[in-house]
Order: sequence, then C-alpha cells, then structure tokens
Amino acid sequence: MIISQNNPLAEFDLYELEQLAFHFKKTPYKQELHEILSLTTEKGQHAYLEALESAVESAVCANSFLEKHRKDSFLENIIAAWEEAEREYINGEYLSKSKAIALQLRYALIMSSFRTFTNDYSDELLVFLAKNKHWKAEQCLAYISQRRNEDQELEILAKITPYYPDKLLPNVLKLAESIDSNSKVWAIIELLNYFPENQRLKQLCLDSLSLINDLDDQVGALTRIAKAIPDSDDILLSALEKVNNIEEESERVSALEQIASVVPKSLVVITEILRAIKELPDLSLQVESFEKVLPYIDDVFFPEFVTEFYNEFLGKIDFDQDFDQENIYDIYLVSQMVNTLSIEIFNRKPEERFNIFAQALSMVSLIPEPKHKAKALIQIGPYLPEELIRDYLAISNDIENEESVLVLFAIYQHLPDNSLPDILELLLRLPRVDGVEAEIQEGFETFFRISEFIKSLVKIPALPVEVWSQLLDVIKVFPNKFWIYYFFNEIAHLLPDELQEKTREVANGIDEISIKGLTLEIVAKRYPEILPDVLNFVYANNHGSSLASRLKGLAIAYSDNQELLNQALNEIRIITDHKDKTEHLVELALNFTHLVPEALECVKRQKEEIWRNQNLNKLIPVASADLLDEILVTARAINYDHLAFLTVIKNLIVHAPQEFTPEIFDLFSTLYEDSDKQEALCLFCPYLPIDLFPLFLNEIDKIHDEYYKCQALQEVIISLKGQILPKYLTEILLIVRSFKKPKFRAKLLKKIANFAPDVWSEAVRDVRLIENVSEKVKALTEFLSFSPSMRQEMLEIALGIEDRVKRALALVELVPYEQSNQLINDIFQIVNDISDMNGKERVLEKLLPYLSNSVRQQLLPKVLELTLLNKDNKAVINTGIVLPYLSSNLFEQLLDDLEQRNFTDDSEKKNFIMKFNFGAFAEYVPEKLMIRTLKLFSENGREQVAYEKIAPRLPETFKSEALDIALGIKKQYIKTEVLKILARVLPENLILRTLEAVASMEGISQEERALLCSFIVPEIVGNHAEYFYYLWRAIISSYSYNRQSLLEEINNLIPIMKQLWGDEVITEAIQTVKWVLYTFP
Repeated sequence: MIISQNNPLAEFDLYELEQLAFHFKKTPYKQELHEILSLTTEKGQHAYLEALESAVESAVCANSFLEKHRKDSFLENIIAAWEEAEREYINGEYLSKSKAIALQLRYALIMSSFRTFTNDYSDELLVFLAKNKHWKAEQCLAYISQRRNEDQELEILAKITPYYPDKLLPNVLKLAESIDSNSKVWAIIELLNYFPENQRLKQLCLDSLSLINDLDDQVGALTRIAKAIPDSDDILLSALEKVNNIEEESERVSALEQIASVVPKSLVVITEILRAIKELPDLSLQVESFEKVLPYIDDVFFPEFVTEFYNEFLGKIDFDQDFDQENIYDIYLVSQMVNTLSIEIFNRKPEERFNIFAQALSMVSLIPEPKHKAKALIQIGPYLPEELIRDYLAISNDIENEESVLVLFAIYQHLPDNSLPDILELLLRLPRVDGVEAEIQEGFETFFRISEFIKSLVKIPALPVEVWSQLLDVIKVFPNKFWIYYFFNEIAHLLPDELQEKTREVANGIDEISIKGLTLEIVAKRYPEILPDVLNFVYANNHGSSLASRLKGLAIAYSDNQELLNQALNEIRIITDHKDKTEHLVELALNFTHLVPEALECVKRQKEEIWRNQNLNKLIPVASADLLDEILVTARAINYDHLAFLTVIKNLIVHAPQEFTPEIFDLFSTLYEDSDKQEALCLFCPYLPIDLFPLFLNEIDKIHDEYYKCQALQEVIISLKGQILPKYLTEILLIVRSFKKPKFRAKLLKKIANFAPDVWSEAVRDVRLIENVSEKVKALTEFLSFSPSMRQEMLEIALGIEDRVKRALALVELVPYEQSNQLINDIFQIVNDISDMNGKERVLEKLLPYLSNSVRQQLLPKVLELTLLNKDNKAVINTGIVLPYLSSNLFEQLLDDLEQRNFTDDSEKKNFIMKFNFGAFAEYVPEKLMIRTLKLFSENGREQVAYEKIAPRLPETFKSEALDIALGIKKQYIKTEVLKILARVLPENLILRTLEAVASMEGISQEERALLCSFIVPEIVGNHAEYFYYLWRAIISSYSYNRQSLLEEINNLIPIMKQLWGDEVITEAIQTVKWVLYTFP
C-alpha cells in the first residue's frame, strides 16, 4: 500500500508507530492518544491505521494489526483508548462528560465496524431526534448539509420538515427547486401530505412531473397529489388525460385503478373514468378496469355511475342479434362486467337486486359457450334472489360435466321448495359416465361440493322419480367407490320403489368387493326384492365371523324374515371364537328378545370379566322377567370388577320389575365387604321408588360394621332432606337405636333432629353414654352450638382426657364459647407439658385464631417461649404460627433473641435456619425493625426472601440503608437477585449507587451486566437519565460486536442520552457516527 503524502503520520515506521501509541498509553499524556486515533488524511482515511498498513511488508502482516490481543494491534490501541475514555468520564481531568461519551461511542463503533464493514447509516436517527425535539432545526440542517448528494439531502430534509415547518419548509422548497432529478418528486409529494394548503409546494409538485419520464409514474404521482389535497378533481382529470397516452395496456389499467382509489367526489371525474375505460382497446381490459374501479365509487355517485355504465356499454348491445363465433367471448366479458356490477349493487342496495340480477341473467343467457356461461353463473349464483333460481337453472341447461357441479354448488344453499318439481330435472346436471374429467377425479373437493348439493336436494319433499334417477346416474360414476357407499347410506331409505332395479345396478357396479358388500346390504334394507341376490353375494364373498356379521345386519334390517334370522344364527353358532360369537348374539338379542336366553348363556360362559360384564349390562334392559334369576346369578359371579357389579345392580333396579327388587337387593349379600355394601347403597338410593324404601333400609340394617352402616344411613337421611323422612321415621329410628355404639346413635339422631326435633334429647343422652372420652368430646363439639348448657359438661369431660394433645384440642373447642382466663391458662399449661412439637403446633395453630386480641396479646409472650427461641436451639414449634399476631414490642424481643443467639457449631446453626420461618418473619415484621431484619437475614443466607417480603413495605427513610445491606451481600448471584427486587422501590437518588455497584460487579458478563441494568433502570431512566451511564456503558460494550445492532441500540437510547448529557452529547454522538462511518465505510 502506498501511503498518502498528506498523512500526518507518514514519516513514522512500524516500530515508531508502536512506540508512539505505547508512550501515550503509559504516560500522563493520555489525551494525545485520543488525538492520534482521531487523525485522518485529506481523503478521509484513518491516518494511524493507514500508516500501520503501509508500514508492514505483506497483507498477512497488515491483517495482524487487526488482531485483538496483539500489543502492536490497532484494535488493542482502540480498546486502551476506550478504557481511558471510561476512566476520564469519572475523573474529568481533561475531557468533558459529553466528549468522553462521544469517544466511548467512537471506539465502540470502530470495533463494530471492523467486525461488520457494513454501512448501517440511516435516516431514522435524525427523524427520531427531530420528531422528539431533541435537536433544533439548525442542528438538523447542519447535519443534513453533510449528505453526499442533494437527493439524499432533500429526502431526509423532507422527512424532518414536518417537525420544524416554520424554519425548514423554506429551505426544503428552495433545495427542491434547485434539483432537476426525478427522485425529488416523491419526496415533495410526501411533504405535501403535511402541508396540503401550501400553493407553492403544490405547484412545485405539478411542475416537477415533467422530470418523470414514465406516464404511468406521472399518473401515480398525480394520484398521490390528489390524495394529499382537498378538491382535487382538476388533478384527477389531468391524470386521466395522461392515461390514454400510456402505451402498455396493463399499466393503463393499473393507472385507472390508482385514480379511482382516491374516491372521486365529482360525477365529472367518474364519467371521465368510464370514458377512459371505454376507450381501452380491448374488451377484456375494459372489464378488468371496471372490476378494479367499481369498489372505489362513492355511494353518493353510485346510481349515476350505474346509469353511465348502462349507457356506455349495455345500452349499445342488441340482445336480439345472433352472435357469431367472433364475439362469443365478448358476450362473456360483458356478462362478467354486469355480474360484477350486480354483486356490488347486492352489497350496496339490496332492495334493487332483483332487477339488476334479472338483467345480469339475461346477459349470461347470451353466452353460447357453456364453459364461459358456467363461469358467469358461478360468479352470481350465491347472490341470486330465490325468484330467479328458475331462470338460473334454465340458463344452465346446456352446462355439463364438472362445470355443472360448480354451477349447482353456487346455489345449493337456497334451493327453493316452491319451484319444484317443475325445475328439478334441471338441477341434476352433475357429471355423467361420459363426462368425467380430470377435476372429478382429483378428489375430495369435488366430492364435497356434490355431497353438499345432494344433501340439500334430498331434503326437498316429494322429489320426482326422474330426479332420483338422475341422482343415481351422478353417484354411480364416482371414481372413489367409498363415496357411492357413503351416499347410499345417506339416501337409500328415501329412494322411490320405481328405482329398485337401477339402484341394484349401481351397487353391483362397484368393483371393490368389501365396499360392494356394504352397499348391497344398505340397498337390500330398502328393497327386499333384491335380498336373494344380496345373500348370494354375501355367501360368495364372506366366511366365518365376517359372513355372520353381514347376515346379522340383514336379519336386523328384515326383522320379520325368520329364514334370514335362522341363517344368521346358524353362522353365528358355528363361530369358534367365543367372544365374537357372544357379541353377535347379544346384538341380535337386543333386536330379537327371544334370543336373550341364548345370548345370556354365552355371556355366562365368557371368561374375560370385562366383556362378560359389558354384555350382561346390555341384556338387562331387554331381558324378560323369567331370565332375571339367571342374570342375578351371573351378577353374583362378578368378583373383582367392583364398578361393573355396581353398574349391574343399578341397571337391574332401573329396568327390572318391582317384584324382583327383593332379589336384586339380595345381590348385596354377595358383597363381602361392608364398605362395598355402603358404597352400593349410597349409589343406588336416588333410583329407588319410594315404596321400596323399606327394603333399602333392610339392606342397610344388614351391614355389620356400624361405621359403614352409619355412613350409609347418614347419606340416606341427607338425601331424603325431610321429604319422606317422617313417613319412615319409625323404621329409621329402629335401625338407629339398634346401634351398639352411642357415638353413632348420637351422630345419626343429631341429623334426624334437624327434621324431627323431638329426638334431640335422646341424641344428647347418647352423647353422654359415649365411653371413650376423646370420642365423647368430639361428639359434644357438634352439639355445643345447639346446646350451650353442655359446655360445662364438656369442660369436665375434656379435662379428664389423658392424652395431652387431645385434651388441649378438646378444650380449644370451648374457647369460641368461653374465653375465661382459667380456660386459657389450662390449655397453655397443657401445651407446656406436651413433649411432641407437632402436638404443640396443632393446639396453638387452632387456639390463636379463636382468641380475642386482648387475650391473645397476654398469651403471646408465653407462646414465644415455646418457639425456636428456646435457649438450647432445639426445634419446638414453628414461629410462623405466632408471627401474624405479634405486637411490635414482641417482635423486637424476638429479634433481640435472634441477634444474640449463639450456636455451638455450624450444624446447629444450619438446623436452626432450616426450621425458622424466615418468610413469615419478614412478611410481618414492623417497619421500625426492617433494617435490623435485613441485616440479620443477610448474615444467615436468607437475603432474597427477606427483600421479597420487606421491599414492598420498606419506608423511604430506610431504603438507603437497605441498599447498603444489599450491596454488601457477598454472593454475586444472590446480590443480583436482591438488587432486582430492591430496584423496584428505590427512590431516584439511590439508583446511581445501584448502577455503580452493577458496573463494578465481578464475575458477570457484559451481557448480564446490561440485563441487570435494564431491570434496575426502566422506571427511573425515562425521567432521570443522569443515572443512565452504567447502562450505557454496558450496552455499548455488549453490542460493539455488530455495528448495525449498536446503531440500533444507540438510536433507542438517544432520548435518554439527551436527558443525561444534554444537546451537546447528541451533537458529539452524531459527529462521531458520521466520522466513523465516513472513515470506516
């Protein structure tokens, strides 16, 4: 490389260049390092880099200067200078903060430039600055004037002018008037959108059109001008004058659409558009233009447009003339135009649709070519009034094959009943044998259309035989034979008698044996006369279970044909697979009840319980009374399938005659477990007739285990809800009084007392008879709210309970009714004596919510003595039980104890920390103790939970100290999480310290640092950007690997940079960007 003669470093050799940079890095003269790295040649090249490149002997050596870690590397010097700029931002010895920031940005951009070498320079940054008023107009002009050419200058100036109209509009107009390039037209037209009343700008736009060579582009420009300004008819008319001179026909059509898209407000313009359409040389172009223009016509002018349309096009056509081959396609095109207009009228003026669609159909009828006619009909079919369906069908009479499918599909949703049967013959012009073409064979789409049409058709009552005949012609040519089966399954039962033979022919025409068999079965169900032929086919093509299945289906269809049933039975009976045989017999039995005994015998012999139980349930609804005994026997054999047994019993209860109810109940004797009996009785209670209720009670009485008997009887009493309880009260009480254990009697009598109060005294008496003290107390608890007189009795009983936990819990049940000091002291004394930690917790957790606040505060000091705060550090009870109720003074005592606690070893401390409920403590700690709590928790590895609970409640006066504690956390990952939590509530004056800490944190990557900053800063930085520096530093470092990404991030940070360092830094940043991008393009 030959070095530029005007390079100020041209005289230095490689060694001198290296030593020069090294000297400035290691001496106090560091400012000169920035100056050396800022030098450029007259050509704009980086002087130091050019000198380095010229000082080496080969390209390999030249590349070495870009290696990051070489001390003689250019990038190494850039990194050193960058680090110096960061230090200087803090120290401020010789650079202003704005200059230091600009240098940091410069070095970041140089680094990214060497990695990407792409020009990421865009206008967005300047537009952003102007839009958000970060720059004054003069600053924008100063920058824009540096653009490489006037076109670019005008383009960006036009984008910025709307934000400074008074100062910049004269400049942009002056600049635009001096430019002769056609590129300026689009820039000033865009500007016209912001200043539509500016006549000078409007005239400049019009005068500049001559710079555009292409007429279609001129029309586009005029259209955009018309959109920008009001009352633009004159401009649209000018555009229309140019349309006729456009040579490319497709461009002429596009130009007309552009003009129409302005939505003209003058009938004169609309008339001229129609004239321009008419003057198009080809009718197809006229139709295309018409279809594109029509949607833009305003409703106000739509009637006039329609009138003009008819005058220009339809009014000049002689509908009575004979059309020759030369104008056949023209008729189709005109028809298409009419159809488009008709549909538009349908959408805009539905009240006029009949007349316009009638005319449209008249035009379609003139199309001699069926294919074109079909397309025209398909276009308007979905919109037609029902009154015109007859005409639609008449016109489509000569359309065949796949087009007929589409024509009919277009109207299938509104086939009118009242026009049948006169036009039904015309409806079925679907594909025939001779007309099957590629589209039919393509598959499901055509099949779907035909099927939807046929489904609509067959819903019409009294279809003529001819219609059904044609329908069969359609069906038989389906290439997919399963479709034929599908349609016969849908329509066979509707087919008329006269089509028996034709139906059989269609079914026999299927060449796939399995589908043919299925189809013949369906046909045979409709036409008994063909049954012999169907049977012959079935016997010839099936055997074993398959033959039995086919015959079974036919036998069910012909329920009066005994011979057919016998044939089916013969085949079923010789099936060797017992499961298949049973399933076939059960299905027959459901339709022929005299076969139930035989089916039942098969079911009884089934070894697989899952199938036996399912088949048994199927037979129960159709079984006769004389078979119920056998069913009951089979049901008794269900040993393992609990759910199946219960299902059988339920079905028997629902379907069997009432005289069998006792025998059904006898099934309960097969339930060996009382729990099963109880479950079964509760399950079936809702299904029992009321007069059979005594039998039900009898089954309950047979349960031996009083617990399950009580559960069953209790469920019954609840389900009765007093409705029939009085009727059977005597029987129920008889069972209740038969219980040996008074606790069950008491429980049931209490339930009954809700409906029969007279038994209350008996229930109380039974409670007193309970021998087990704990059970008695539990029963008495349920009676306390109803019988206050029993409280003293319960107190005496509870005090006699030997087990301390149970005694305390029993006494706690009395607290809601009596909060005497004596009762509370008794309970707490018992708690003191309980050795089991869980027992203590159970009692206290239940007791504390019952206490009044005054009583609770008196008790809590004693409770605290039982917590983890005992002096030997042993776990007693969970502090979380008492923390919600502690006063501020008690919290302080608790905290004092925690701070002064000594541990014999780390194991004891670890065990204590694991047991202590730090989360609950932090959640409930009073404000004045929050800082002490944070310190304590930070010393014991519970920082995060402490800050999560305390930070949202932290008073402003404590936040600085809370931040100090957080910054002192030793583990970085915990500190990171705590800072995220705390930053949500920190005031503005504390964010800086947080960011300083983040900037100096070790052990995290730049990306992690930037991410952490983004968590800390968002709520603050928008309004107080002076705290932004550390996020800035992390971001430019993180994104310096790619210039495009870095520029995007800088663009996003512009508003914050301005708030942080003022307008000066924006200027510096812009100049830096310009310098780097110019020097390193």
